Amino acid sequence: VHKIYLACANHDHGTKVKKYCTVGCTACTLCVGASPAGAIAMQDNLPVLDYGRQENFVVAAHKCPSNCFVDLVRARPKVNIDVKCNGCGVCLSICPVGAIGGQKGQRHVVDKERCIGCGVCLNVCAPRAIALWGGLVYSNAQQPR
Repeated sequence: VHKIYLACANHDHGTKVKKYCTVGCTACTLCVGASPAGAIAMQDNLPVLDYGRQENFVVAAHKCPSNCFVDLVRARPKVNIDVKCNGCGVCLSICPVGAIGGQKGQRHVVDKERCIGCGVCLNVCAPRAIALWGGLVYSNAQQPR
């Protein structure tokens, strides 16, 4: 079951969309650039999501200025960095929303208010000091099976 999908079927471009839809896709391509796996392609002014590429689309949905993505997860888990952190800074540099901070060589910390729960930092942490905390809470629209 996919947790994030595009809720726009309008093929118009840019400001024309905004004349009649407040959450319509304007084909700005920010979501395309936010997909590290290259799982989003723009076709006929709409993003096409390739669910076969192991992308969770959290970052793309967060970057969309039109809010035309629907996320069935109401509350995503947040990242936590434990004492195994060696302060290498890789997670800090890869976080798409700048939620991780800290000095080189010291344990990094996560701003829970900024963290979007995308998990991008999980696989780059060599000492495996990063974990997601908290469970997924789904909207009533779709429950996982």
